[in-house]
Amino acid sequence: MEVIDARVLSREELLPELFFIWLEAPTIAREARPGQFLMVSCGVHKDPLLRRPLCVSRLAPMGNGQTPDRLALLFSVRGRGSLSLGQCQTGDCLSILGPLGKPFRLERASRKVVLVAGGTGLSPLGGLAEEAVRQGKEVTLLLGVESATKMFPPRVIPQGVRLEVASMDGSMGHKGLVTELLAAHLAGADQCFAVGPLGMYKTLARIRPSLPPVPIQISLETRMACGTGLCFACSVPTRQGLRLSCKDGPVFALDEVLWDRL
Repeated sequence: MEVIDARVLSREELLPELFFIWLEAPTIAREARPGQFLMVSCGVHKDPLLRRPLCVSRLAPMGNGQTPDRLALLFSVRGRGSLSLGQCQTGDCLSILGPLGKPFRLERASRKVVLVAGGTGLSPLGGLAEEAVRQGKEVTLLLGVESATKMFPPRVIPQGVRLEVASMDGSMGHKGLVTELLAAHLAGADQCFAVGPLGMYKTLARIRPSLPPVPIQISLETRMACGTGLCFACSVPTRQGLRLSCKDGPVFALDEVLWDRL
């Protein structure tokens, strides 16, 4: 974990208020793993004062090498901090702290992996999908969007995955919730990873008894002030007591979290 000034290599607005940014950050990219996050300083002159937690979306080398030295952030504008970050330009420097948190646990022995992304949940799952494909695993990505107009551009969908889409209005793929696709895909799967809003996790917890007993890992987004375990602002109620999303997570087992207390 360290603080560096990362140079913005590119910035793209994929959809209104949805941004994809590549940063040159060799020392952090070499250590980061899918599921971990960064604390990013979003403004200048310490405004806003607090850093914002953002998942590491992708890791890649800048040239023909094998070692990652750049990383990507995929995020939507939700407030003043992310709005300021979305306005950065190529060549700007962002102060970032990381990598932080526990990564996803992708088992070498797993052969079939199912990923479930609700909206910008695609962000931390993108790098995980690429890693699973590199390991020769069969990867299915279930992606939930509001409508076809809110669909991610093909270039940000990980290569080598089987993609199925659910849209709330039925304009693309299955009409309804992305969780409605899950039962049919878990049969024969070794691991499942899900990232999305709190409501999606609560739905998963509710339908869990009817699903095949495949382990499900989730990445829990919580409010954070420090990202290092000092402020206790990101406490999560679990079967083992209160845990910190920034240190014990953000990746948890679905069955570990007490969803009725969130």
